[in-house]
Amino acid sequence: VGSGRLTVVTCGRRYGRMNGRQEERMFFWILSRKDIEDANPALADHVIISINGPDDDAPAAVKRNSYTKGVLVLHFDDLDEEVGPSFRRVYGRDVVLFDEEHAAQVHKFVKDADVKHVVVHCHMGVSRSAAVGAALSVWLNGHDKGFHGYRRGLHPRDTYVYAQRCLTPNAYVRRVLLDYLMQQE
Repeated sequence: VGSGRLTVVTCGRRYGRMNGRQEERMFFWILSRKDIEDANPALADHVIISINGPDDDAPAAVKRNSYTKGVLVLHFDDLDEEVGPSFRRVYGRDVVLFDEEHAAQVHKFVKDADVKHVVVHCHMGVSRSAAVGAALSVWLNGHDKGFHGYRRGLHPRDTYVYAQRCLTPNAYVRRVLLDYLMQQE
């Protein structure tokens, strides 16, 4: 079903794991801030993880629909590692890296959601959102196929990923979140 420049996709269900139990696979939409402010693509019960920068005046105006079961708002920089004092001189503030507190929020939010669809957005829909989706996919689906390289639209059948852009997951965010999720099993 078309919705502006987004394409809404409904998928069949597959089976994977969540905390050692057999569960239905998790599907992911990886979007930009503009995408999520223009339309909500999910036509099934879902949650939204809204990733914003620390300097954003306001979080994204996330479009909700009748299937939206919750929104988690996070604020952190799109950086792959700790940076030196030059960042503070240029931007006039300390860096805000994704950390275990963010990871714990994501874990609790997704675990408690009881949905099989997750919409994740960040400013461009390329790095931070792809990293969160990739880590969650490894934890829940056993792989992160479809989260790397150019794909537009629904990725191949076994990936459960929908994206509008070339995805390049932030390695630091993916590692911190995945390490945290794997410790919870």
